[in-house]
Amino acid sequence: MHLWLVATAARLAPFGDAIGATFVFDGTLASHQEALCRSARVEVVAVGGGSMQVGPGLVLFDDTYVNDEALAYLVRAARAGGSHALCLGENALGSFLAPLARLPTAGTGGAQAVGLFATDTAVAAADADGLRRALAGASQAVVLPPGATSEQRLPGFPRRRPTLTIPRAAALACRIRHWVHALWLNQALAYAPRDRAEIDRRGNRVAPTARVHPTAYVERSWIGPGAVVEPHCALIDTLLGADCHVADHTVLIGCALGSGCQTLTDSHLCRVVSYPDSTLSSLGCEELLVGRRVFMTAATIFFLTTLGENAAVDDGGQLVDTGRPRLGGCVGHRSVLGTRAIFGPGLALPNDSLVVMRPEEGVARIDPAIADGRPACWHDGQLLPIERVARDYRPPEID
Repeated sequence: MHLWLVATAARLAPFGDAIGATFVFDGTLASHQEALCRSARVEVVAVGGGSMQVGPGLVLFDDTYVNDEALAYLVRAARAGGSHALCLGENALGSFLAPLARLPTAGTGGAQAVGLFATDTAVAAADADGLRRALAGASQAVVLPPGATSEQRLPGFPRRRPTLTIPRAAALACRIRHWVHALWLNQALAYAPRDRAEIDRRGNRVAPTARVHPTAYVERSWIGPGAVVEPHCALIDTLLGADCHVADHTVLIGCALGSGCQTLTDSHLCRVVSYPDSTLSSLGCEELLVGRRVFMTAATIFFLTTLGENAAVDDGGQLVDTGRPRLGGCVGHRSVLGTRAIFGPGLALPNDSLVVMRPEEGVARIDPAIADGRPACWHDGQLLPIERVARDYRPPEID
């Protein structure tokens, strides 16, 4: 069987990398696609530039992640003949991975074609986008099952108290066209069930050359070769690449750290994803995608939401609602974030950024006009009563 690999010429902002260089634990999107083709024992035919024709056989776009379990669903359906599209449905998996992906609809019921197809005829189009639409429009939908879910209760919303539903799905597929997709896909991989081989009683898979201190607590995690976990750490639903070093008293929940990453003492990271060779240190840092060789100090803060609204991100020059109640941001390659550097939710920093806060920007005194117990916030360089900034907002800290 042939697999037609379609080049899209896409690049992932803010990193500027070709789409194939996107971090997918513990490698790149291109390396995972190569491994997928080897395991499926297909003959790969590269397609790209100008007018395109694919088929018959399997069709995979180079901006699409698919694992073995997801491919198996499509192959089983295709054995009966006809054309098929692998899709995310209106379920926990689709809701988690599909926002902002601009996926063409296939079949009925709102199923969205991620970018893996099986066709028994030749299909042609003027470009990759046209080819994707043509394949989706002529296909039967093969919808991936959502799997089990993990409900994460989100603090800080006294009126709504939402939860973030994270799929624990074995079969995963995702189109990557924005940095949020790299973040969400790696989070889904962190929460996915581990392979049955070499799993201990807590659901961990620990490489023989990894060193985990006896006082560390590790649950449902993958510890790569040469990784070191120091005393009194806690790792839950976390992926550590080769040669990672987790300093003492670090807490990692739902994280995916590439090879050679390290944390500093007392770090607390939740659902943080990092390219290789970065140094991470923060308290309560969440929902963050970090580039390669980044240094982030302990006093760096990424705000997660704007007064209870969903976080928005820049998408082609427009601010777009992500549908997520909490979202940290993205840090470009080789950036350095210094003490008291503070960022708004959904912000993407370019490569090679150096950001520090001026000492005079910190709160040095309290205006005596602000009564005891009266909520205040830092706004436009001064400390103000919070009702002057957001009249109807009630801080969750005082509930």
